[in-house]
Amino acid sequence: MILLIQGFPIKSSPYSKKNTVQKPYSKPSPNFRQKAPLKKESIETTQKNEIKALFMNWFKASAAQKGHIMTKQDVINGVLRKMGPKQDRPFALAMEELSANGLITLQEDGVTVVLTQKGFEAL
Repeated sequence: MILLIQGFPIKSSPYSKKNTVQKPYSKPSPNFRQKAPLKKESIETTQKNEIKALFMNWFKASAAQKGHIMTKQDVINGVLRKMGPKQDRPFALAMEELSANGLITLQEDGVTVVLTQKGFEAL
């Protein structure tokens, strides 16, 4: 037996006390589009910018002047602990970009970061 309640057909089942409502299928409008997933490059760019901000915010919070040194331990505590496990590539890109822009310089060990005059002015 099929009943119509509020325009939807309801089929009663002899085995169940619950009535099931079958809604008619509606096609999505022609203007409907699924959002494309984020591309890997844009995700890496976002992560790189966040890491750059972490570095600059650390210098800002420590009231750094030109020549202020961020040691390996500071890098670990201030940046690496706040990163996810898959952010090695964006970390390297952020370090390269900060160095290329002249905001920081890296010492010979490759981890110790020194704030430049340009970096100080950017704070």
